[in-house]
Amino acid sequence: MTIKQFINKRKTTKNANVFLFALIISVIVIAPLFPKQYHSILFNILLELIYITSALSIKQKRSRLYAAAMTMIIIQPLSNLFNMQIINLMARLLNVSFFLFIVVLIVIEVAHSKKVNRKVIFEAINVYLLIGIVFALLITVLMMINPNSFSFPSRDYLQGRPSTHFAEYIYYAFVTYTTLGYGEIVPLTPFARSLAVLASVTGPIYLAVVIAMLVGKFSSSK
Repeated sequence: MTIKQFINKRKTTKNANVFLFALIISVIVIAPLFPKQYHSILFNILLELIYITSALSIKQKRSRLYAAAMTMIIIQPLSNLFNMQIINLMARLLNVSFFLFIVVLIVIEVAHSKKVNRKVIFEAINVYLLIGIVFALLITVLMMINPNSFSFPSRDYLQGRPSTHFAEYIYYAFVTYTTLGYGEIVPLTPFARSLAVLASVTGPIYLAVVIAMLVGKFSSSK
């Protein structure tokens, strides 16, 4: 089997959605449990795997998405190697753009699906979780531009690159995105507050729209 045949194989899409779900859970739940000195390499490896798996989970234009995912994998270590803020910033913005594009494509596939099956359910869940990761990446961008954008309890992020503290950004992004809001982390700048508001309204809107859509598809299939 050639690489192109593997990329275009239909069964790969179903397996990729399950694997993508496992990788995202690893990013938001498992990786933060490791000692902090391992976070940078763990998150980089997991994000690189998510690039490939998310590209394989899309039916349309998979070859191009796979090429884009490989490009992201190359850019990520280069940004860490040169350790320049502008390059790191551009890499994170490319991460955001890539994931947003993946989210849009998966949502389109869910909307066009004729019935609700395991694949569609995993796609809907993966989109919800990927949006949370997008907000975590946007928080990383804000912290790289202005380290005082948020009042994180641990101030040691000021000692190094903000991008090495992705676990804290994941935590705050999902706490805000799910409207849980413990309140120990506070947005301080106008951009940070706008991002917090956007995250807090995006989560409930997505759940309301997608649940209504899935229920409608399930009812029509009956």
